[in-house]
Amino acid sequence: MDTKAQILEAARQLYNVQGMKKVSARVICRELGISPGSYSYHFPDSQVVVLRLYEMMQAEIMEIAQQLKHLEVGVLSYLETHKQLFLIQKKYKFFFLNLFEILTNNEAVRTLYQQNRQAERQLARDMILFYKHKGILTQEVDEHIIERMVNVGQILNNFWALDAELNAYANDQAMLVHYMKICCGLLAPYLTPDAMVTYNHYFEELEEGRTKKRE
Repeated sequence: MDTKAQILEAARQLYNVQGMKKVSARVICRELGISPGSYSYHFPDSQVVVLRLYEMMQAEIMEIAQQLKHLEVGVLSYLETHKQLFLIQKKYKFFFLNLFEILTNNEAVRTLYQQNRQAERQLARDMILFYKHKGILTQEVDEHIIERMVNVGQILNNFWALDAELNAYANDQAMLVHYMKICCGLLAPYLTPDAMVTYNHYFEELEEGRTKKRE
């Protein structure tokens, strides 16, 4: 890993643990054992560090979204995809914990975020319509329901990390189960009977994993 990549990785980890306000360029340099000059050579403006980390997160999210096209269509692929998205968001949780501050102070990130936000909304809408067409969702899913699921889903994705910081969990698996149920639960009332069987079985296994890790 070169110095630039090391700086980004150290910044991500430190932002997650200590919070962005407590992590200066000097803190990152001390963590890596590099000089301020070396840091400035790669990142003359610390705002670019946040921009690059956001771009890295989005690249990982898009990779997961692309993989969805090659998976067997069904509620299981939907749940597994959301599990991977959850893990990515957790990896970059500092972004969601500091969302308002970042979007207010970092114009480059704000511009990309707004573009990605619209693309994510369209992707979610297309997915819901596709699942309805495939008989995974019931035919009662109309435009009003779709709009609500897209809006609520986007709010949950943006703010679950903040909510998680206010709660205590036995382990990361317990946190995963809790927020997977909340986010994926948006579709649950509209799943067809067969899809609901798969949905319930998936969460039963996820719950068992949580229990085993707790033990």
